[in-house]
Amino acid sequence: AWSPKSSYIFAAANENRVEIWDLHISTLDPLIVNTANPGIKFTTILFAKQTDCLLVGDSDGQVSVYELRNMPTALES
Repeated sequence: AWSPKSSYIFAAANENRVEIWDLHISTLDPLIVNTANPGIKFTTILFAKQTDCLLVGDSDGQVSVYELRNMPTALES
């Protein structure tokens, strides 16, 4: 899912981890990695449009909301 606030920021989920990337900072490593608890699989992700939050759905039907605070920003050159 691409961030609605930046064309460089996106989140990706596979079954057991969510990664948040800022391509302006690194194309090799994600900024944030969150792993699922054993037996849980991530199924969907969505950036909230009006706030700095990421919503993550899992195989138990739970939706977690992560507030994206203090995200690194690239220095203008």
